[in-house]
Amino acid sequence: MPARQLLDRFFPKSAPAPEQLVVNHAGASLPVTFVRSARARRASLRVDPAHRRIVLTAPMRMSRGTALGFAETQAGWIAARLKRLPARQPFVDGAELPLFGTPHFIRHRPDARGTVWVEGTEIHVAGRPEHLPRRLRDWLMAEMRRRLPPLVYAKRRGSSET
Repeated sequence: MPARQLLDRFFPKSAPAPEQLVVNHAGASLPVTFVRSARARRASLRVDPAHRRIVLTAPMRMSRGTALGFAETQAGWIAARLKRLPARQPFVDGAELPLFGTPHFIRHRPDARGTVWVEGTEIHVAGRPEHLPRRLRDWLMAEMRRRLPPLVYAKRRGSSET
């Protein structure tokens, strides 16, 4: 085997694509995404709440079996974290959505013009039904960017004075 192929085999330049694994615990199959990282020094587990999954990260040189063995020893932790994840709530007309501690109801307004606005405890979303989830998500992201920084700065000022 030429030297270059040998080097590439033992020292790959990029990490392989994430792999879906299953860890068994108390009769349940728990999904785990296995990722290799050049920066990792040891195996670690973390929760990815956005994708509702557990990610197992391992160094490039750690064997797959060792990493999987680590995940299997932590099966109870994985099951507990997956159970604690809140259920997904679709953005549909009539759904309840907490916004800064106050429950709001999503109202689809196909006859109205504009995008999204709040009236009392209702969040109104204009446009066609298939655009409702995207418009509401975009509006929520913009609203968080607008409303969170002043709260964070106020908390920082309050905690530095004590």
